Amino acid sequence: MQEPSEGVTPVDSNPLRLSKIKKTAAGIPAAISSLNHGIRKMGVAKTKVAFSEFLSEVDLGNVTKVEIQGNNITGVLSNGSTFSTYSPNYPNLV
Repeated sequence: MQEPSEGVTPVDSNPLRLSKIKKTAAGIPAAISSLNHGIRKMGVAKTKVAFSEFLSEVDLGNVTKVEIQGNNITGVLSNGSTFSTYSPNYPNLV
């Protein structure tokens, strides 16, 4: 039977050591992900949706704001997310 230990951690003979460059490189994806998330929360990035999906959201009453410039449509859904789509020639849109 083994004797109880005294709570001493054994010395690691080969500790993981990363160079400064590797530490920086390891942090870059996390920083990009965080920045991307922040931009989406600010409403800068818009989700591209199919025109048919846009029409479905309109029919469901989920579109709270729309801006139409030529064939380009951008807007906001009732959940706060932003979207963009492209309208084909659709004379009954407005």
